[in-house]
Amino acid sequence: MKDNAATGLRDAVSDLHKRLRRTYSAEGFSISELTTLSFLYRHPFLYPTELAQLAKVKSQSMSAILKKLEAAGLTRRRAKDADGRRMAISLTAAGRKMVDRTRYERDEWLSDALLSLSTAELAAVKKAIPLLQKIAAIP
Repeated sequence: MKDNAATGLRDAVSDLHKRLRRTYSAEGFSISELTTLSFLYRHPFLYPTELAQLAKVKSQSMSAILKKLEAAGLTRRRAKDADGRRMAISLTAAGRKMVDRTRYERDEWLSDALLSLSTAELAAVKKAIPLLQKIAAIP
């Protein structure tokens, strides 16, 4: 039988994640497309195969995602090796701005939500952050 703490934590994190995913104004872009932009925000140059692995999608799906993002002016392709055959993907200034905006919107919602907590509850949330990060880092 699973630990009730595990089930409760999974449910709470899942619910919070879903709520944060609904809190962005990047209309017309899927979660997979926004996730791809987020990976590129953290890693300035990635190959399409690396992005597919990170996003846990098939190469064909990532090709479609990258095509849409490039057409929207959010990403660009650049040759990353001497012969120019391998193309790495990076964000444009517009892509970086979109990621910044969606992160800001989610941070604003979360900041407002945290205001509804008592001082003791907010302290408990702050104390739990390093523990949640530690759990997330376990392979």
